[in-house]
Amino acid sequence: MKNVVTVLFALLLLSGCASTALKKQGDKIFFEYEALTRGAYKKVIVKHDTIITINEKALDKERVIDKFVNKKPKKRNWNKILAELEKVNLNKLSTLKPPSTRSHHDGALIANLKVIKQDTTYQSSSFDHGNPPMEIKGLVNRIIEVSDLEK
Repeated sequence: MKNVVTVLFALLLLSGCASTALKKQGDKIFFEYEALTRGAYKKVIVKHDTIITINEKALDKERVIDKFVNKKPKKRNWNKILAELEKVNLNKLSTLKPPSTRSHHDGALIANLKVIKQDTTYQSSSFDHGNPPMEIKGLVNRIIEVSDLEK
């Protein structure tokens, strides 16, 4: 887990250095989708110029397999994500009710979505991975679709 956090921090730091090139509309928006439980951790960070996917699954106490993918999104995929974002009321993101609660008893990974826009972070309440609230379902599905996240 420490290796994943270190690599993620380094990538975010490096991507921050490219801020001089970020002058297009949508360049100050990014998304973080995270799903976890005691034995698994999944995270996707989507920016206009990069998609970082982390799949980590603990096999036993001594051995962990990490899967880390970094790729550039296609412009049409980024535009589809932004189109889904337009349908979401970010001010109500934290109050959305999950349609199921299987994660409360380890029946599903606990997931949440963050939308970082300019200097403001909007975060959803927790929901079951694979079953987001209806209001953000299209956005979450697009984020997962463009990532290398193992479903």
